[in-house]
Amino acid sequence: MNSATVRSWAERLLQFALSLDEESLSRLELLQQRSIHLYITDLGIAWRLLPTDRQVHIAAIQEADHADLEVIARSDALLAVLSDKASLVDRLEVKGDVELLKHLEELVKGCRPDVEDRLAAVLGDVAARQLCRCGRASGTLTVRVAHKFIEDLGEYLHEHELATRVEETEGFINAVDELRDRIEHLAARVRKLEA
Repeated sequence: MNSATVRSWAERLLQFALSLDEESLSRLELLQQRSIHLYITDLGIAWRLLPTDRQVHIAAIQEADHADLEVIARSDALLAVLSDKASLVDRLEVKGDVELLKHLEELVKGCRPDVEDRLAAVLGDVAARQLCRCGRASGTLTVRVAHKFIEDLGEYLHEHELATRVEETEGFINAVDELRDRIEHLAARVRKLEA
């Protein structure tokens, strides 16, 4: 599985959740044509979220991309925010447009997909209610499974070199900076010797 596939799945899951909640779709309009960069540090994920009027496109961040808002977090902090146990500001590092952050937080906190209503249309009211009740009862298990999935996904991405850890990237950047400094120093010595 490559990073484009992971992005595609994340985008589809996000679209599905938004399609179950009309209020979230209306809140999404406030984020239109804005660029949000999402960095999940322990998974090596760097995504560009591009909201439109009815959906959110997810792309890889390119060097020239501008972000109106940057959200930097570990996967566990992101899950805590998504499960209503923390606010965006408390658990995540954010940079950029404060107004956009406010709208994003309203979207995340207000997204309550009505799964029971959708299931009732297919299964009937009683079956849908029982199924959703069972789903809510297993919420703790779901959170644990989600944490384990994110942990395993991070390991998979790193083992197959589809992502790098932040520490590895910072070490590489520092080594490049040191090499550049040494080359500049050496070039200055060569110019001095030539003169």
